[in-house]
Amino acid sequence: MNRGLLEGGSAEERVGLLLADPVGRRERLAAVGVRLNPFLREAVAAVRARFGGRVTYAAVQFEGVDWDLFDVMTFELIRSAEVADVFREGVRALTAGDKPVAVTVRGPGRHHVPGPALGAEGRVRRGGRPLPRLTRSAAPGA
Repeated sequence: MNRGLLEGGSAEERVGLLLADPVGRRERLAAVGVRLNPFLREAVAAVRARFGGRVTYAAVQFEGVDWDLFDVMTFELIRSAEVADVFREGVRALTAGDKPVAVTVRGPGRHHVPGPALGAEGRVRRGGRPLPRLTRSAAPGA
């Protein structure tokens, strides 16, 4: 939601312009990835040149991130009343591939929905087991 990727003077204004009018919303959402991915390609190249660990980006699902750039897919997921009935299946779909997944936000949003969205320890599970926690790697030459 940074300046330059979307129109608007503040993050709130940018999100409002992106989502408010249902006419053309799908096209506006799809355009986010078209503008975001070239920036991410450049940023990831700079990070990899200086950092020896795994690289990820905390995305909102509509951003259309090119996950081939990253070692770990990271999502900000909010389990609100509006998505409670599909939340678990959505998390399962995200973790179905071979690439590790991290969830940075899993709170209930504005509406409390009982029950854990993820494992009790707050970690994404695959095959009944939690995925390993990521550890920080030292930069090359550090």
